Amino acid sequence: MAIKTIMAVADGSQTTSPTLATAVTVAKKLGAHLEVLHVKPDPATMVPVVGEAMSGALVEQMIESLSQSAEKRAEQARRGFAQDCEGQGLSVSFSAATGAAPDIVGIRGRLADLIITSRPNGDDIPTQTAVLDAALFDTGRPVVIAPTAAPTTVGEHVVIAWNGSLEATRAVNGAVALLRLARTVTILCIGDDDRRLPAEALRDYLARHGVSATVDRAANEPGSTGKQLIERSLKAGADLLVMGAYGHSRVRELILGGATHHVIAHGGLAVLMGH
Repeated sequence: MAIKTIMAVADGSQTTSPTLATAVTVAKKLGAHLEVLHVKPDPATMVPVVGEAMSGALVEQMIESLSQSAEKRAEQARRGFAQDCEGQGLSVSFSAATGAAPDIVGIRGRLADLIITSRPNGDDIPTQTAVLDAALFDTGRPVVIAPTAAPTTVGEHVVIAWNGSLEATRAVNGAVALLRLARTVTILCIGDDDRRLPAEALRDYLARHGVSATVDRAANEPGSTGKQLIERSLKAGADLLVMGAYGHSRVRELILGGATHHVIAHGGLAVLMGH
C-alpha cells in the first residue's frame, strides 16, 4: 500500500529530536504528509492512590508539579516540531491531545499509513514501551522505531529479517513502498527459514513489486538472534531493518529474551516492525 500519511509521536523527551529527524527523512523519501502527535498526560490521573494518608494539600501540590512537567514536555515537543519539521519542504501538521498516550496513539494511529515512535530510552522506558506496544498491537499499521541518534538516511540499504512468519510477512507488506525506493535490499535468514516460504520465494515476490533483492543466509550462532540481526545489518551498512515483532508472547520475550526485545533495546538503526 502507498504511504501517504505518516504519524510521528513526539513525547517531548530527549528522544524527540532523533524521532522527528527520522520521520522527516522518511516523509521526504515517500512524499508523504507528516503529522506530529504529542500526548500530554492528565495530571489528575497520575497521582498515586494512597487513601487517607495523602492530604488534600499534598494532592494539589503533586498535581501542580505534574502539570508543570507535562507543560514543559508539550513545549519541548512543539519546539522540536518547529525546529525539525517546519521549513523542510514537506506537508506537515502538529496536533496535541490530553490523556493516556498508549490509548490515544492506538486510536489515532489507525488512520496513518506508517507510525514512527522513539526507541524506549532513559527515564521514559515504561511509557515509551507502552506507546510502542499500542502502535504495534492496536493500530494494524507498520511501525518504524527511530534510532537514538538522528539518521542521515533511512531506507537506502534495507535488510529484511525473514523466517516465513506471519509477523515478518506483515512487516514486509508495510515496507514495500520503502523497498521500491531502496538502492539495496538484502533478505537475511538466521538459521533455517520456513521451507514452505523460503527466502527465495520472498525474493521472487518482491521482484513482482519492482524490488530487486539478494538472499543472505547465516548460521544461528549461540546467543540472541536479535544480536545477530543488528550486527549483520550494521556491518552491511544498512540503515533500515525490517522484521516481524513478537513471534512469541511479549511476556515470554521480556523474561527469556528474544529477537524483538533485543532489537528494541539495543538497535542502533531504524527498525520497521509489523505484527
